[in-house]
Amino acid sequence: MTYLMALTKATKNTLTETDPNNFIFHSGYNTFKIILTGTTSFTVDTYGSVVEKTIAHGLSYIPLVHGFCRIGSVTKVFSPNQLLFDFFDEDFYFNSIVADSTNIIFRFTNNKYSSVTAYVRYYVFEIPL
Repeated sequence: MTYLMALTKATKNTLTETDPNNFIFHSGYNTFKIILTGTTSFTVDTYGSVVEKTIAHGLSYIPLVHGFCRIGSVTKVFSPNQLLFDFFDEDFYFNSIVADSTNIIFRFTNNKYSSVTAYVRYYVFEIPL
C-alpha cells in the first residue's frame, strides 16, 4: 500500500483535488526543501573594497542558495543585487550569493568611507532532479 501526504488550500478538498497549484504540500510533487540554513558575519573594509566570503556546504551537488543581509545597526534587511542607499548617505551593495561544487560564495561591494559588518542569513535548498 502506498501512502500520500497532502494539504490543500482552505477552499479545496484534499481528497479530490487534482490541480498541483491548489496544494500547500503534496508528497507526490517535488518541492524546494531547505536542507541547510545558517548565519555568518564578516567585515567589509573601506571605500571601494569588494569582499568575497565562502562557506563550505558539504554537499555532493551544486545547490540552489538564497540569503539576506543586514549591515551594521541598520534595521533594514536586503537581498542580493540590492543597493542600500540610505546608510549614512553612502552605498553598500550585496552583489550576489552563489554556490559552486564545494562552497557558498557571498560577494559585497563597500562604497562607504569606513568598514562595516555584514550579517547574513542563508538557505540551501535540495534540488530534486
